Amino acid sequence: MFGQWTTSGGIKAKGSDARLAAFPDPRESLNAYCLNLNTHPSYAQFRTARAEMRKAHRPLDGAKLAEHLGSYSEKGDEYIELVKGMIKRDRLEIADRAQLAKGPVVVFRPVSKK
Repeated sequence: MFGQWTTSGGIKAKGSDARLAAFPDPRESLNAYCLNLNTHPSYAQFRTARAEMRKAHRPLDGAKLAEHLGSYSEKGDEYIELVKGMIKRDRLEIADRAQLAKGPVVVFRPVSKK
């Protein structure tokens, strides 16, 4: 789902020696993406910005955090704009206020106003 490259396994890209990571289900893909953002040195500024928002007791701002993901894609700044556009288009700002909790998972999605 997130276009993660791998050095072993996965799916071979056409016309390249590169390999795209493959996962048995979307949850595993999400877990790998989260692990990447939370551990890879390229995303240290992302983690610092997130920590500063938390320290200031502000809700996380996905669009602002996306500004630190330019090294995730060879598209760089274009990737950042794509992510920010997706957040706006799909109204994902609602997830900025999400909190982890015990119990059943409840997902709320805004209803379109026409």
